Amino acid sequence: MKKIVALILLLTIAVGGCSIMLDGDNSDVEVQLYEGSSGYSVNIPTDWLMAEETDNTVSFYSEDNQIALSITSELGGIDYYSMKEIKEQLTEQLAEQFFSAGYNIEEDSGGTKYFHRVIAGADQDGSSLVIDIYATQPYATIRHYLVTVASASAYRSYENVIEDIITSFTSTMSEDEYLQLMEDRRAAASAQDAASTAEPTEEITN
Repeated sequence: MKKIVALILLLTIAVGGCSIMLDGDNSDVEVQLYEGSSGYSVNIPTDWLMAEETDNTVSFYSEDNQIALSITSELGGIDYYSMKEIKEQLTEQLAEQFFSAGYNIEEDSGGTKYFHRVIAGADQDGSSLVIDIYATQPYATIRHYLVTVASASAYRSYENVIEDIITSFTSTMSEDEYLQLMEDRRAAASAQDAASTAEPTEEITN
């Protein structure tokens, strides 16, 4: 769990502190399908920029740097925490990272296979921020986390867009395909470790 939180915090861009006025009507935002290498697809606004992409993580941010989205996948090796326990841990650690004082829970829902929580607070500069946390567990050892950090004004304006991103998020692999993906990645990591630790062959000269 600590590793997942660290990845989310690493890939979530701190949004700009300035307050901006938005028109609040973003129902016609154009989106494009993003297919993650960890077995999911999601619709992302076409004008959002990609900041980072690895096997298990990807992050996007709006052009004005007022909204940042990180998607982190946890394949295998999951600690035996319930989704409710993970929600509380992730909430506290994100709040500690981004908010200077307390926070308010503005939305809270979930069950055994998913949770969705929205929290709001102020950063060290006094700027209002909103963090939208969504997690889904399609299979016992597979979890995906979507964390959106936004200035309060940007979140209010793009709340419908963020909701559409969450709604569009879909697991694209069967459980057997996820298990095969994990096995392939373990094999690739082992091969890379073996290659990096192998002793170089000394050239024999006469």
